[in-house]
Amino acid sequence: MAARKIILFSLLALVTGWSLWLTQKGKTPILETTDTGIRPTLEYYVKNSTITTFDPSGQRTRRLRSDAISHFLGSGNTELDMLQLETFSTGAVPEWRLQSAQGELSEDGKKLLLSGTVEIDQEQGSEGVPLHIVTSDVTVEPEKEYAETDAPATITQGDNRITSVGMQAWFGESAHIKFNAKTRGHYGNL
Repeated sequence: MAARKIILFSLLALVTGWSLWLTQKGKTPILETTDTGIRPTLEYYVKNSTITTFDPSGQRTRRLRSDAISHFLGSGNTELDMLQLETFSTGAVPEWRLQSAQGELSEDGKKLLLSGTVEIDQEQGSEGVPLHIVTSDVTVEPEKEYAETDAPATITQGDNRITSVGMQAWFGESAHIKFNAKTRGHYGNL
């Protein structure tokens, strides 16, 4: 009788294990991560900072302001809080201003990822009318004077408004914006 109970119990355990295996077969994890649970080591932290870059002739080209800068060992990336990036062509007035609550600068400084809501302004747009862009999650390449996003963007200039999903912007002397998809325009006072 005891041997019978052991065999029955073993069969029940085998069927239960087999059922569990069948329900898990084919499932893939929603998010695979290699996170070890170890936080990166903070190398330095700076509050209320301004970093200005100049061209070879000594003319200011960019200014980056941030309420807080945190640089981490290992990844080499730098996190920025409440940041503002300004570009200059000539003179003391910034030509373009990009603002975001959070950003991350790559180790080599060639890419700046702006997270969350991003506002981009051109004080003296075409015909002297300011240009204002609201979008999110923007990748900026400061040296190339270039920015892009795949997120929805709304561009306003005076009474004119353009909406688009995704855009590319060049901030240099040949400043222009390319709209990627689902572009709609509303033009006032024509």
